[in-house]
Amino acid sequence: LQLLTSESYDMYYQSKGWFSCNSHCSQLRAKYDDYYQKYNDAKVVEDAKMAVAKSKLGVFSHFGVDETRTLFWKRFEQGKGFAKSQTYWDALFYGISAMSRDEGIVEYLARVALSMLFNFTIGVFGAVVAFIFNLYSLLQSYNVSFIEGLFYFCMASIAAISFALTWLLGLYAAAAGTTYVGLKLVASNLRVEGGHSGRSGRLD
Repeated sequence: LQLLTSESYDMYYQSKGWFSCNSHCSQLRAKYDDYYQKYNDAKVVEDAKMAVAKSKLGVFSHFGVDETRTLFWKRFEQGKGFAKSQTYWDALFYGISAMSRDEGIVEYLARVALSMLFNFTIGVFGAVVAFIFNLYSLLQSYNVSFIEGLFYFCMASIAAISFALTWLLGLYAAAAGTTYVGLKLVASNLRVEGGHSGRSGRLD
């Protein structure tokens, strides 16, 4: 029924003009409206049956916990996707500005690294907020009691926040370690170059 609704809408959309709809278009629109109403009625019945089944299972069941986990990972991946996309564009624009200002590669990489940390912080934070917001709707679908829902909501929220903080701390630690190793390599190269310059001066 969902496929028929989608197909009927495509046929109606292709038949109508910018600001007009002829008799053929009107017939297709009526057909689409009919399928759409039937689809909505069927969805209401299906949602009601699902709600009854969920209320019998309970949110603490394997099905409820698995649905909560799936919801969290979906929002978490969306947050990381946002951060990756934003970092990509930041790196591109930073590269353009670095060429115009004759900026060194070290300064450019430092700006990109800071941008990456900021974007992932915002992305993960937004993912947790979205998860907590959607968690309320998930609990409603299980028709839980106030006490049970509050307990589950608090536990799931704390688990999501704890994981997000741990993940971000790991990211910060990896960035700090990479920066430390990079600075040591730069300092080592500078000492080597300084030694070569000193020996060249004595030979002269």
